[in-house]
Amino acid sequence: MKLTRFAAVAGLALVPLGTTLQSTHKAGETRVTTFTITESTSMVDMQVLMNGEEGGMGEMEMTQEMTGMRAGVFTDSVRRGADGAPAIFTRNYSDLEKTADMYMSNEMMGDEESSQEFESDLEGLTVLFTLDEGDYTASFPEGEAGDEDLLEGLEALLPWGGLLSSGEVSVDDEWEVEPRAFWSSLSLGADLAWEDGEDVEGTLSVDPDTDEAEVDGEITATLTSVEDGLATITLAVEISEFIDMTEAVLAEAEGEDPGDVPEGAMMPDIKGLTTEESTEGEATVVWNIEGGYMVSFDANLETASEQTLQMAFEGGPQSMEIEQISSFEGELEISVEVTVER
Repeated sequence: MKLTRFAAVAGLALVPLGTTLQSTHKAGETRVTTFTITESTSMVDMQVLMNGEEGGMGEMEMTQEMTGMRAGVFTDSVRRGADGAPAIFTRNYSDLEKTADMYMSNEMMGDEESSQEFESDLEGLTVLFTLDEGDYTASFPEGEAGDEDLLEGLEALLPWGGLLSSGEVSVDDEWEVEPRAFWSSLSLGADLAWEDGEDVEGTLSVDPDTDEAEVDGEITATLTSVEDGLATITLAVEISEFIDMTEAVLAEAEGEDPGDVPEGAMMPDIKGLTTEESTEGEATVVWNIEGGYMVSFDANLETASEQTLQMAFEGGPQSMEIEQISSFEGELEISVEVTVER
């Protein structure tokens, strides 16, 4: 009997215990997040409607290819923690880069290439984030000055904690992730105050307010392995987004120099600009179990989108309403690495 009981206890000891995954920030730690996001898209179809009907353009034959990249380094220094979250911390922004290249060709206008390089006004600056009644407020640390407008739209907490299970999990267990938690990884840090660089002729850059995006879909997380104190999680991603960029494009148009408009040219009145996009693919997360922080995040995704531009040319007998519907397909890659010193 005693041997049987001993064997039963020994058997239980061999059963792997569940793992609790949590995000932890400790006072005095320095957390460095390095990220690169690359995207490529190609136009697969474009249709132009004039006053609700196919005009002389009909389904225009056009080639349009775009590539873009965003990269940067966030260095967070935690001054005080609260319930695992950073109650007070500073973030230094460095090595911020953004590029956008486009090639376009059609029978009417021929070939056109454009290249944009962006700089961020946040480069080299440090921002203080303070947790106050569940929300973070951004300010400049004492003794440091900066443009207060740069603080608007910044995202304090990065989204990694939202990818975790709320309870204990074992290998091969699955759980659902809120689509917006993953969506936030597509625009790390939110509004990084990008400013146009040189060689931007013929292009219009619009950065939508991602906070206003309508995000839906399913993301299933699976704990695939636990080894050497690291948990590996795979994410099966299938989400959709709807973004209304009308206000952003109107603000961009208002900032254009009237002297750049040819004399006698009819300028369109923008009525609306919206984008519907679907994103599918897989991501891999490596999590330091004891440390309570993400080590790496890698995603390979496929995108399909439809952009609808509505505008009107008003004045005289030539007044007309135009709706341009453009469809795109592309690929999106995200790579993030995190190091922590405590």
